[in-house]
Amino acid sequence: MTEKYKKWKYTEYTRTSKYFKPDNFIQILDPDGFTAFMKIVFAEPLGHFPILLCDEFSPIPSSGAGVVRPAGAPPYNPSATGDFVAMRFLEPTREDRLIQARPLLYALYRRPPVGNFSGQLVPPTPEMSQVWLQWVHPLQSGRGGTDKPANLTFNVIGGTGGIPQNVGGTFGGSIPATKIYARDDPNEDYDVFVLHGTVPGYRVLNNHYLLPMGGMVNQNAGLNFDWYLDFVGYKYVMEPVSASEYGKLKDYKMKFQPVVVGGVPQSSLIRAGGVK
Repeated sequence: MTEKYKKWKYTEYTRTSKYFKPDNFIQILDPDGFTAFMKIVFAEPLGHFPILLCDEFSPIPSSGAGVVRPAGAPPYNPSATGDFVAMRFLEPTREDRLIQARPLLYALYRRPPVGNFSGQLVPPTPEMSQVWLQWVHPLQSGRGGTDKPANLTFNVIGGTGGIPQNVGGTFGGSIPATKIYARDDPNEDYDVFVLHGTVPGYRVLNNHYLLPMGGMVNQNAGLNFDWYLDFVGYKYVMEPVSASEYGKLKDYKMKFQPVVVGGVPQSSLIRAGGVK
């Protein structure tokens, strides 16, 4: 006698499982809080956009420059690569386009220190959790991934300690490098959706008191790897939904995926709630 097994319905996980496909429906929530249902009609891989952040000529100084913080002293301000850099290549050229960008951070060996490691990935270390990728989107308004900032300070005795002075809010959200390091699968939790007319901005912060992120200065002398910020993702072509599709989507009779563009001010959600 043979036993019949029930077919299990499941969605297989792949590195592209969180991207949209043609005929998928989305609900876009723009930076002003307005919503619109759209249909994906074309999807194209974004490719790789590696950006050199620091090398032997452009290091990112460590926070505190090697000085141990006294007991009860506030955390040092993280050292940044500079002002937020507008990633204009992530802005679609037309209004019916949408880009879904997924950030990656990684370090590559510059020259072989012992063996032939040139161009290979530097293994992540616990200290890399003190390297943060910070973003604002849209860049013009300076909003990040969340709406309300929270001032949080740790009173750590000695060492590095501390966390970002502002978590989210107008100064942008911060992502530890270990959360998006390229050795793991790209982390879809930090996807940025970009519409025409909105440009995201990124920079990197070094909050470690000794971690080298560049070469030939102070404790970084002789460092043999460079840091890169990379983006992967998809480019989409959208079209408005039909009247019949809109009615089914509005009544939740068809599946759709919400898409948030930039940090959305909470007060504007009232206008997007469909209040009659």
